[in-house]
Amino acid sequence: MILSMTAYANLEVETSFCALKWEIRGVNHRYLELSLKIPDAIREIEWDLRDIARQHLSRGKIDCVLKLDKIEETMGELIMDLSLVDRLIAATGQITERLPQSMVSSFSPFEILHWPGVIQGININLPELKPKITESFELLLENFIVARAREGRALKSFIQERIERMKKEIAAISRHTSSVLEDYRAKLKGRLQEFNVTVDSDRLEQEIVYIAQKMDISEELDRLNMHLEEVLDTIRQGKVVGRRLDFLMQELNREANTLGSKSQSGIITKKIVELKVLIEEMREQIQNIE
Repeated sequence: MILSMTAYANLEVETSFCALKWEIRGVNHRYLELSLKIPDAIREIEWDLRDIARQHLSRGKIDCVLKLDKIEETMGELIMDLSLVDRLIAATGQITERLPQSMVSSFSPFEILHWPGVIQGININLPELKPKITESFELLLENFIVARAREGRALKSFIQERIERMKKEIAAISRHTSSVLEDYRAKLKGRLQEFNVTVDSDRLEQEIVYIAQKMDISEELDRLNMHLEEVLDTIRQGKVVGRRLDFLMQELNREANTLGSKSQSGIITKKIVELKVLIEEMREQIQNIE
């Protein structure tokens, strides 16, 4: 099973204290980069959550958010900056004294509560809530991995389809190779006849053999097929294979470039371009594989 680094999952768990609302999304990244946004009141368990994440994930840029909702009164009371409240009340009184009576309106304490920094958090009974948070986080990660696996299956099918197309192009190149040499032989003899030049037949064959060696691409075609089989083996094995697949794409591209430099046929050159397009399409998608 291969996993995509691009996926999304969410989860809501009801507890006797509150509702835990989780969201997690990931995109591709060279390493594991976890952004974990949780309420300040439970910040002390952040590193426990990070340790859990590292046990499940190897690569990807991960954004994870936890919100506490439907908080019961049993969880504790609001933590307020009372000194800030006092300063705000004093400032309100000074403003009221300066306003004309017609502009003075009734004052609501709720307006103070909405001032930034007044409510600093909630005094949560973390020892009782922590097991629920860690259990729900484990479940969230399991759902996230299921989503990654679903995307991974689509990527696997995409790669397999491109490999089949590449094999067909390679087979067509191989079939056309022998005719390229014969075409060169006929073209060379035609030129010699055109210019009425007599050449020793042994010397001519030596020249043709030399050109044939320069034009020979059988090794490159064999290596291309070998690398394609290795790609298939790798995606069948699954697990964390993104870096290995990326390396194999580099090897495939190198062989395709060598083929291009040796090509003496417009037909073969066209098929090599198609090979490189297919390799690039695979490489782009492989960037998403963990």
